[in-house]
Amino acid sequence: MELSPEGIAAYLAEYIRSLPSEILRGDIFALTITLIAFFIAVVIINRLTTLLVLVLKKIILFIIVALAFWQFISLFFTRLSTEGLTNDLIIFGAAGILVGFVAIIISLYVAFRSMYAVRQEHAAAGKAGTKESPGIRPEPGGIFPAGASPDLAPAQMHGGPAGSATAALRDSLSVNSLKSDRSLGAVLAYLIIAQFGVFSSVTIPAPTFMVGVAFFTLFLIAALFFIHFTYTDYRTGIRHLILAVLVGTMVAVILGYFWADIPFATLLSPAFFESNALVALVTGLAISLFMGGKG
Repeated sequence: MELSPEGIAAYLAEYIRSLPSEILRGDIFALTITLIAFFIAVVIINRLTTLLVLVLKKIILFIIVALAFWQFISLFFTRLSTEGLTNDLIIFGAAGILVGFVAIIISLYVAFRSMYAVRQEHAAAGKAGTKESPGIRPEPGGIFPAGASPDLAPAQMHGGPAGSATAALRDSLSVNSLKSDRSLGAVLAYLIIAQFGVFSSVTIPAPTFMVGVAFFTLFLIAALFFIHFTYTDYRTGIRHLILAVLVGTMVAVILGYFWADIPFATLLSPAFFESNALVALVTGLAISLFMGGKG
């Protein structure tokens, strides 16, 4: 072994790679080192889990939104150079750029806010021991239902069910509510730009109708389990899923026809399950449910 930083690093890397085989051979030293390292890793992960979960979800969302927006922008300029300024390209290009910018700004803002909240939490914990930081407000398990978010509380001040529903919808689409990545406006922006991204990228649709139906069914079953384990209120999660399916399907049909040039005859028939529209729908639903869960 060469006595240099590079030589030592190479030796350690090679030794770490050989640990599994050494343990299987009965090397007690290798087993001891591995178990101690495993214990230390568990302790570190346990200390960091609370902080990481608060930030990681927001960063994942930003990455997904940014990549989807980049795919859309790439296809937009490609079509602009080949087709020119057609009516469809102007309308849906402007809509995609607007929604994409909104989604990017919201996800970036929320990511930075979560990192700041984690720092506040860490500082408060250091000063007060076990005292919980007021900087992070627990978020409810749901997005779309009006009563599920504290941001929609003003709606309760309006009289009557119809007034409350209208006020809740208006509040959920307000600029102030967009500060939350769980607001209706924010989640719709994520859903739409995710579908734009799918239609603008290379995807692999289901080979047959039956495979597509099976894939969608399995996704819905998995979504029900996801809601059970990550939503505070299961009924809220179910309402969220139903509304997300309805909105997502409508968006998939509109974008599929006008942006991806899929015929209406395909989108409004069982062939929908063999098209990229199904992939776009499932992607949008996945992001919607992901943002609705706890954490």
